[in-house]
Amino acid sequence: MPDPDLIKDHYSSLPDEKLLQLAEEEMRDLTPEALTLLKQEFRARGLSMSVFDPKEESQPDEEPKAIEGSYSSTNNADNAMMGLSYQEMMYPTREESTEEKKEIKYSAEELEILIQKSTGSMYKNGWIMAIGLAVTIFTFLAVSEKGGSYVVAWGAILFGGIGLFRAMEAKNKYRAALKELVDKKEY
Repeated sequence: MPDPDLIKDHYSSLPDEKLLQLAEEEMRDLTPEALTLLKQEFRARGLSMSVFDPKEESQPDEEPKAIEGSYSSTNNADNAMMGLSYQEMMYPTREESTEEKKEIKYSAEELEILIQKSTGSMYKNGWIMAIGLAVTIFTFLAVSEKGGSYVVAWGAILFGGIGLFRAMEAKNKYRAALKELVDKKEY
């Protein structure tokens, strides 16, 4: 673990804006000791401690919609598996493999962001799969007349395809939840 005095010196050297940004964006990633030191720095500067309070899921002017799914990480939603690590994708936990899934509440703005990230993930994974297919077809055609061996880029095809379809599924789920949320507000 880093020296607590170094962490304390680092926090004290940051301007208020950077300290607030650190608390808002990276608070979940801090060790308990670092979080305690950050809170002490906030108190010493007289900054609002509300950033450390658990945030409410809903805004007063927006009503969040609960949707089912296992895509709970919005910070990692732009990775190839919509926030799922390789371990989570290949070896789902007992809870994920059962029919009982967690309800996740998102606001309309969060759903729109997730839809955009799902679309980006679809494009990325589609390109990976297409490149794998192109390499396979190109190398096959290059050796088909002469004979020899060719490359089957099965990893790119398989994992690109899995990522593509998972992102499509997530996008459809988020779009349906957004539509229900919008329809509910209109009435």
